[in-house]
Amino acid sequence: MCMTNAFRVANSPIRSEILSLLLTIIGGKNSKREYTTSARFAAIRWTNYLFDFNNSTARFLCIIALEDDKIEIREEAMRGLKHKRAADYPIFSEFIEFIQSKNKESKFS
Repeated sequence: MCMTNAFRVANSPIRSEILSLLLTIIGGKNSKREYTTSARFAAIRWTNYLFDFNNSTARFLCIIALEDDKIEIREEAMRGLKHKRAADYPIFSEFIEFIQSKNKESKFS
């Protein structure tokens, strides 16, 4: 089993910790200064690979990554937002509540 598969099936506390780390790398106030392009690209790629499409945090990270200066990061973020089956999208009300909670933290405002 490769390492990414191990994390994909990891239990909830580990997945939560991974999401927290990815959120810091992709969405932190100073992430573009603190993390290299390679680190940000790897973070958005792992976000897309590890988390189901209906995961609100993962989709939020893709939205944040759309504003990155590097085209390869924006393209990977866009891949994380395109899906053909509407049933797989996050529940809209939960997604909006999640974004509002992040805005209240003012880390992203």
